[in-house]
Amino acid sequence: MLKLVDFLCVCVLLLLFFVSPALSEVADNLQVKYFAETDLLSIEADNHSLDLILGQIALQTGMDISMSPLAERNVSLSVPAMPLKNALKKLTKDSHASYMLIYGHSADMKLVPIGMKIFPQGSFAQNDLKPVVPVELEAMTQTKMALSLQPEQDLSREDSDDIRNLVQQRWQERLEQMPEEKREMIELRVLQQAERQREKRQKRAEKEEQLAQQKALLDRKRKAKEEQLRAHNPIQYEQKKQQQKAKLERDKELFYQYNPPK
Repeated sequence: MLKLVDFLCVCVLLLLFFVSPALSEVADNLQVKYFAETDLLSIEADNHSLDLILGQIALQTGMDISMSPLAERNVSLSVPAMPLKNALKKLTKDSHASYMLIYGHSADMKLVPIGMKIFPQGSFAQNDLKPVVPVELEAMTQTKMALSLQPEQDLSREDSDDIRNLVQQRWQERLEQMPEEKREMIELRVLQQAERQREKRQKRAEKEEQLAQQKALLDRKRKAKEEQLRAHNPIQYEQKKQQQKAKLERDKELFYQYNPPK
């Protein structure tokens, strides 16, 4: 089995080749913002799927969130920035759902929520719970978030580490708690996806190189014809150059007519 560090390195490589559609699929008017530096969460939802809202929370916080399909409903609510635990409780209350929070320990041994289970109101049956985000996607997302804080941000190194750790500690503890078989399955799927994306990237690069070579060949042929024309018929050559210049000016005018500078 790959070591934990090796697994996270694989996730980094995969992120360079792969952008999941789930990450780019953000519903209109839905705003879920997690402020890692203060561990605050805000939500603005207008008739949005509870599953979608929880998925965004899971990706941003590193929490392991699963939900019963029977608890799914559309939700409209406004949650101002408040501590993560309190925001989650308000979300489930306004969604008329029952919940169970799972806690772990941060690096300074403080209790932090690392998981949540959502049930229909009045029920705690766990036989039909499903993760709101595939764990492979979470692996890639958490690695990306760990790398997202750049040195030029207005944060001290210590503050930057604290922000990174708050989310990563949740994810690390979840990885450590996973059964070996499940972690190996995740590693295998990530590696397979990385290989598929590597092959796609290689084919795209080969096609781009082929197109570049074809363009270079056409450019050489065009220049050779121009040189031949200039040598044998300078007047016609100059007329052609003037025509090309006039066409370019017309094209520019037409472009700015429909795309005026701001």
